[in-house]
Amino acid sequence: MALTVLLNTPTKAVVVLSNTGTETATLYIDTLALTGRQTANNPEVTIRSIHIAVPADSMATIARNSETLWKTNQNFSIRSEGWSDVRQKGSDIVLTLGTTGGTILLELGKGNGFGDNEHPYVSNPA
Repeated sequence: MALTVLLNTPTKAVVVLSNTGTETATLYIDTLALTGRQTANNPEVTIRSIHIAVPADSMATIARNSETLWKTNQNFSIRSEGWSDVRQKGSDIVLTLGTTGGTILLELGKGNGFGDNEHPYVSNPA
């Protein structure tokens, strides 16, 4: 299964990558701009929540700009209780699942660089 956008609003997005085998997908953060409503000019996206489910013989990796931010071969979850991973927030996100697959679900916050065509003077908090 390819990378799927489950939710895309002016301020956040939820994406999932799920497969039964090896899979790598790149989330190009400028594509999270809502067509006709938003623009993206050097956008910044933070990771607000991470949910990973992988078999013990697999591996899940989240990377940005060639830097591995998260890597695990266990089920893992971190929620956004005011927390955001802001490392490499201007870079695309690369998700990788190992040989026996699994699922990675991310909740993302849209920050600077996303313009609102309907309300051009309102900025998006990350």
